[in-house]
Amino acid sequence: MSKMKLRVGSDEQKEHVAIQLVNLDTGKALGAILLDGASAEHHIHEVAKSRAILKGGVSPSIDPGFRFDAVLEPSWQGMDHRFPEGRILALRHSGLGWLTFCLSDNPVVGHGAFFFQQSARAIPRQTRAAGSGGCVHTHTAALFLV
Repeated sequence: MSKMKLRVGSDEQKEHVAIQLVNLDTGKALGAILLDGASAEHHIHEVAKSRAILKGGVSPSIDPGFRFDAVLEPSWQGMDHRFPEGRILALRHSGLGWLTFCLSDNPVVGHGAFFFQQSARAIPRQTRAAGSGGCVHTHTAALFLV
């Protein structure tokens, strides 16, 4: 049996995700499928569900050498509805779509405290420019928990 691989990209109009099944021996595409944004997001989540049940699973900690593919300033929403298990936080990834997490109270408080402490270190509360005649720039950090 020939070795195969998937080739993934977008179409020229950037309206669809194009997925091809390519024969590695010949380099020829054996078939292709075009997915619109909603269908691509659906299949991404289906692949993630299947990945979650594989033996070995996802490493519980970040491995050394892990390559971060981070989204800068993602949109996020906290849901008003509270589940018995905790609070819902949704983060928007430009490629993966909306990812939702259910956090119990202790992690919510811990995560909030962590981000608050980090922002307090990174953003000075007050800075006074030397020789500026007392010009004061004030920065505040806000913490929002749902």
